[in-house]
Amino acid sequence: MNFLNKISPLKHNVIVSTITTLSGQTLLILTGIIAARSLGPEGRGHLALLMLFPTIISQIVLLGLPRSVIHFVAKDANTAHEVINEIKIIIGIQLLLGVLLTYISLHVYMVYYNFQEDLFYFLVLIIPGLFAQQYGQALLQGLHKFSLFNIFRLLPLFIYAMVLLIAYFANSVTLTSIILMWIIINFLLGLLTLFISVKGIWQPTMKTTDTEQKEILNFALKGFIGSFSPLTTLRLDQLVAGFFLSPASLGIYVVAQAFVNLPMFISVSVSSIIYPVISRETNQQRQYALLQKALISTMLISLGLVLVLVFSVPLLVPLFFGEEFREAILISQILLIGAFFMASCSVLNECLRGIGNPQISSRIEIFLMIIFFILSVITVPIYALYGLAASLSISYLLSFIVTLTSLSMIRKRTGF
Repeated sequence: MNFLNKISPLKHNVIVSTITTLSGQTLLILTGIIAARSLGPEGRGHLALLMLFPTIISQIVLLGLPRSVIHFVAKDANTAHEVINEIKIIIGIQLLLGVLLTYISLHVYMVYYNFQEDLFYFLVLIIPGLFAQQYGQALLQGLHKFSLFNIFRLLPLFIYAMVLLIAYFANSVTLTSIILMWIIINFLLGLLTLFISVKGIWQPTMKTTDTEQKEILNFALKGFIGSFSPLTTLRLDQLVAGFFLSPASLGIYVVAQAFVNLPMFISVSVSSIIYPVISRETNQQRQYALLQKALISTMLISLGLVLVLVFSVPLLVPLFFGEEFREAILISQILLIGAFFMASCSVLNECLRGIGNPQISSRIEIFLMIIFFILSVITVPIYALYGLAASLSISYLLSFIVTLTSLSMIRKRTGF
């Protein structure tokens, strides 16, 4: 702690955020190991898909508004209550739509795979929990309450891991029990996150102007696609593996991603701090200096992690997941190469969003999806999961190059 007290507030927050993210990634690996060993490849695949549906739907229905909340609250913390008050009706509509779409998607999935477990329909309750977490954490970020933000970012994973570990030693881990744990924990902690974040800022008698409302929505819609990154947050690659190959193939692919997430989460650590910091900064030259520092730091850390993991995965996968997942080794190594470019591109896009260019991230994500699906159509029928992993990594490389080009054009236009 003495070391953290001697460094700048920005570095302090980034370090703490990174520690939080690494802790969260450790917990994800732990829960992934338990789930894989308890359910096997096919059961692990079903678990991934059942968790994926609410995540995809919530991110689409949210329209990027939480990201917009971060930006405008960071610009002026005194207007936090106005920002939320202005979009509360929209949030209510989003909630109803999210619950409805989740119910429909679950029904189709259960009919398709002939599931008889009605308890899975309770997954609709995860939508209010996810919404509360998204908006609550957005407020905490915008208000620069990074300590609380990190606590509530890690708490659901920590509690989920502890409960799952207890269930594992009690020999009571099933697909149904894991789903119920996930629902209850995220629902309750989501409500707690939102309550803590709005405490002290809510003033329902004050209203914002129509111009401010339009600005908030316009900013959100411009960066809508980039705000949730379909190939990473929505795991469209997992959908390809699950539906066009098999649930067992998805189980292998998910295990391959267990270690790949580490460099990707480094970018989350840096982005979660640098985005609201750049948004609050009014000096454009200072904004670009912060961008450069964040990008270089992310690239160096990610490169080191990727190199270590590439040589470690052949030992780690059989050790933690068992010999039945050995096929995931090469897939994981291919994905790690793409993870480096993804992490760098993600931080760069968030910096550009903070500067006031949310549309760049959306354009990059559209480009990324087009390239990925073109490459997948060519490679997956021939090389299966290996083709899928290669398609993803090449897509991230090309997207990073295009993002750097966009940054160069913006700097030339602004004179910085």
